[in-house]
Amino acid sequence: MPYQKRSPIPGFILLAIPVLLILGAGCSKNEESSPTGPAIPDATVSGKVRSAVDDSPISGARVSADDGNSIVTEASGIYSLDLSSGDRTITVTAANFDTSRKELHISAGDLIQNTQFNLSPTLSSDQSLRIVLSWLDAPQDLDAHLLTPSISGTVYHIFWNNEGSADAPPYASLDVDETEGYGPETITIHDLQPGTYHYWVRRFSDDAELAGSEAVVEVYGSGGLLSSYTAPSTGSDVYWHVFDINGSDGSVQLVNQLVSEPPGVDRTSYQIMLTWAEEPGDLDANLLTPTISGDQYHVWSGNLGHSDQPPYATLNQDVQTGYGPEIITIHQFFPGTYTYYVANYGATPLTQSEAFVGIYDGNGIFLLGWIAVPTSGSGRYWSAFTIDGTSGEMTGVNELSDIPPGAVQAELLYDDGTPTEYRYFIPQYVGSTMASRLSPSGPGRLMSLKFMTNYSGMRGFTAEVYGMVGDTPESSPVYTEDFNAAQEDWVTVDVSDQYLNFTGEFLIGVRFNNNDTRLGDDDVDNYRSWVLLEGSWQQWDKTLFIRAVVLYANGVVAEIGPEAPKLPSSAVGQLIPKLRNGLPSRAEIGRR
Repeated sequence: MPYQKRSPIPGFILLAIPVLLILGAGCSKNEESSPTGPAIPDATVSGKVRSAVDDSPISGARVSADDGNSIVTEASGIYSLDLSSGDRTITVTAANFDTSRKELHISAGDLIQNTQFNLSPTLSSDQSLRIVLSWLDAPQDLDAHLLTPSISGTVYHIFWNNEGSADAPPYASLDVDETEGYGPETITIHDLQPGTYHYWVRRFSDDAELAGSEAVVEVYGSGGLLSSYTAPSTGSDVYWHVFDINGSDGSVQLVNQLVSEPPGVDRTSYQIMLTWAEEPGDLDANLLTPTISGDQYHVWSGNLGHSDQPPYATLNQDVQTGYGPEIITIHQFFPGTYTYYVANYGATPLTQSEAFVGIYDGNGIFLLGWIAVPTSGSGRYWSAFTIDGTSGEMTGVNELSDIPPGAVQAELLYDDGTPTEYRYFIPQYVGSTMASRLSPSGPGRLMSLKFMTNYSGMRGFTAEVYGMVGDTPESSPVYTEDFNAAQEDWVTVDVSDQYLNFTGEFLIGVRFNNNDTRLGDDDVDNYRSWVLLEGSWQQWDKTLFIRAVVLYANGVVAEIGPEAPKLPSSAVGQLIPKLRNGLPSRAEIGRR
């Protein structure tokens, strides 16, 4: 399959189309180039001659060896040159293109294929420099990068996702991006600006090392080829810092080193970009900050953050219809750990979302390859990575889970686990509700409802959730779900995908749909039991065996989730003293 390079632009994926190389096709026969004639050939070199700025084949290019053998390409740009063994220099010339040369050692009987020539068009008067990257078939994808000096107050990063501009800042452009080997990958600087330019190559694919790839970078000026550099032969880093350019005079300062990170990285701020497929429609980017001025913050669609005050991080874009991108910017780092994760609010599993996350530094340098969501496992939350707020270093996590990072699950229970009897309603009260008041220690979300049940015939119950108005339950439930009773055992009703968020006390009840279903109870009064008879709530001096599993935010209030069906605004029984991050002080009803 063609290698794919992710782009954060919805529906835009760069596809590298393999070139079918037909040896000997589309080119003329070897021609004599000297009065004495060419040397007797005993080997063959073949490949293609292409334009370095648009990857198009070049017709009429002359491919010549220093033994006198030569050939002229036709429309396909493909050549097959017979030549004699030995150390050979192959030269390619074409009208309106700068000359290109390669040194090859040829042995008798060699059939050397895919020797590509990427020719630079002669620079025009409004172009300063052209940088052409070429390589062999592996690694499959190398990327050229150029970081400009500050131009009118902005540093620009030119690469495959930011192609630049010829006639506006940064006055430099990526002409072609090749993802299937060989190149060309070309950047043209149209107007040099004062300051230092950094040029490097990044190994994007992981099929081979950059070291030993025989990648070559050529620099062209108004007079043709100025210099040529070959990648180091040893090392394992993915970045090749090739050279810097003095923007004032155009001089090139060679570096030629494999390095662990690109030059010019600005770790004072980051931009984190999330993209995915059409489904699920709504993935949400989330950032948990370390403690900043005594508070921990959660940046997400319910709290967009601030750039110039805590948390010094913002959600720049929230997308609810697929593809993305969702972008979170960290404007200023603070000591401690930042945690980035993705929440799935759609029906399609995360494993099928084709989600990717990319990280850019303050200069727009793409720091990591796209981090892909796991394709196996389960869970509504994808923990992607953490960031050290002091060093800016990122640590991959890349795990799926049923609860978000930083959250704590707990079970609310007010019984001793052993009911003394199982309670039911006589026929005239069928349709009534028994309920228990639950008192969480802070804001959170309901994950599951639990009932100790029994039955003697029919098994139907209806689980219900009610808010509180002061000390009295609300008259109508905010959530209901039918379930079947178990024989003297706990029944769990999973509500984790309903996003039932709370800020205070609430009631969980069961509505009796017949007089065969029964609920465990105890004669000890725990002062939490209620019954709803004929539309009126009454307190009851029993302990009902009703429990709930809740998800606490572990101090991060916004962790409780999206604006999904929530307990009503009156459910404020044990509201914590201070809600941070600009969130409303009471829960609200309604879906995203």
